[in-house]
Amino acid sequence: MGKLVIHVGAHKTGTTSIQHLLSSSTPILKQNGLTYLTLPQLVRRAYTSSFYGNDNVRVEKLADLIANHIDGADTTVLSWEGFLGPIMFERRLYGRAKTAAKVLERVGRKCDLPVEVCLYIRRQDTFSVSAYIQASKEGFSLGPDQWLSTLDMKTFDWCPVIHAFEDAGLRVNVGWYECIYDSPSAFLQPIFGSIGFWIPNIDSLPRQNKSYSERALKIQEFCNREVELTTSERKTIRKSLESLSGPSPSWLFDMDKNSFINKIQKLNLRLSHHYRFPEAIHDYYCFK
Repeated sequence: MGKLVIHVGAHKTGTTSIQHLLSSSTPILKQNGLTYLTLPQLVRRAYTSSFYGNDNVRVEKLADLIANHIDGADTTVLSWEGFLGPIMFERRLYGRAKTAAKVLERVGRKCDLPVEVCLYIRRQDTFSVSAYIQASKEGFSLGPDQWLSTLDMKTFDWCPVIHAFEDAGLRVNVGWYECIYDSPSAFLQPIFGSIGFWIPNIDSLPRQNKSYSERALKIQEFCNREVELTTSERKTIRKSLESLSGPSPSWLFDMDKNSFINKIQKLNLRLSHHYRFPEAIHDYYCFK
């Protein structure tokens, strides 16, 4: 009997690199009883648009959308950060994670398959910078402080996101973005552990998404405020700005950085009590 492995992101944690690796390794995965499945664009759009409203109705509808594309003969691997819903919802980090967990648990029941969730996380300060840059690339017109104001720092916490899946009875493997370039094997261990197979001969992971330099981000922010762009124009500008050299933004927000660090240090110390950090990144997450 197979199982259903669902890699849910999070956003900005190397998801595209994992997806590229799984997609390029489809033949060897298939030889070992593993099916890497990409949900059709129509299903993803329907999932996103149906994510809000009455939970009981939405859970059944969303579970049906996904279950209809799964063949239970093999272990099936799905990877999409959209499963988690919006990064910020009701001022909480992935505030719809409980609904996502209900949907995925229901998918497992409809397919009569055990579900294992693989969730990658990232330290909150670099996560917030990267997420804001991505939002800017997609046309977000407010500044970084307005963007951050939609999130309560007291709830900028990965623990409730993880607990949402565990409380739904799903097994969760937690991965750490910070291992991606220094130790690809440590980065990939959670997803490979979930699927029960190690794709051979991986020495490095290519960077799939390009960030912005500080200069590029300022230009993008200006365009978002002052210019109405078509989708095609936005893609052209994004490609040009990604080629601009210069230092990447390390801090965006007009707030007390030490206060921010103190808050997320407390959150991450609590996180470390539940989920052991790899030794190489423990001090990094706890700001020691």
